[in-house]
Amino acid sequence: MVRSGGHLTAHGGVKTPKQYTIVVSDIDDLIVDVFKTCSWNPVAFIGTNAAALEAITRYNNHSTFLTRPLRERTVRLAMGRQEFG
Repeated sequence: MVRSGGHLTAHGGVKTPKQYTIVVSDIDDLIVDVFKTCSWNPVAFIGTNAAALEAITRYNNHSTFLTRPLRERTVRLAMGRQEFG
């Protein structure tokens, strides 16, 4: 194999694809901003799929917002309990 110009070429002439880094927390931030701006209830979109809920709650600063029904959050805010996330 020969490395040149950021590409790795195998003996058969096959190049490895360029690798990209994805910062998932930035995507989480964007999705939460969309839900908040549009006043959409994220629970209605996410549903109750156990695997999806587990993935959303793992290492996600917005897991409470994304998994708690909008009505429950509204009642808590009306009672004077501020929530972030």
